[in-house]
Amino acid sequence: MSEIVPQTPNKPQYRPRGRPFAKGQSGNPAGRRRGCRNKATRAAEAYLDGEAETLARKAVELALAGNPLAM
Repeated sequence: MSEIVPQTPNKPQYRPRGRPFAKGQSGNPAGRRRGCRNKATRAAEAYLDGEAETLARKAVELALAGNPLAM
């Protein structure tokens, strides 16, 4: 006959509670460089390149005309 062996459930590995890093240390020491732009910001700048002055002039024109959204 086969022997019945009780199975213990495998417990998943959890991170310890509290602070995972020592005080004063970063979890990503290399990190992102200061001044580095996000992809969305770079895309918006490329899209608006050359059009910013025209858009600003139009916004001022609408604000002077009394448009509350342009103010």
